Amino acid sequence: MPGRPNANSFAGQVGKMLGEKWKALDDKERRPYEEKAAADKKRYEDEKASYNVSTSPAQYPEAGRRAMLTMLAQAGAAASDEESS
Repeated sequence: MPGRPNANSFAGQVGKMLGEKWKALDDKERRPYEEKAAADKKRYEDEKASYNVSTSPAQYPEAGRRAMLTMLAQAGAAASDEESS
């Protein structure tokens, strides 16, 4: 990062320290974090699947891919207009 010559070095040191602390935890201490990570991964996969279905060209067979992309672009433009108002 400009203006912070040791920023990458500091981040590396923090990462190393956290890695050492993680390795020092026993299975019982790690379990809550691993359970939260598994739940978050499931949430992500569910949201991703829902998004992929909602933007699937299969939903727009009569219009085709080009029409779907136009519709999505228009929706994005409308959202930008609302944000600037």
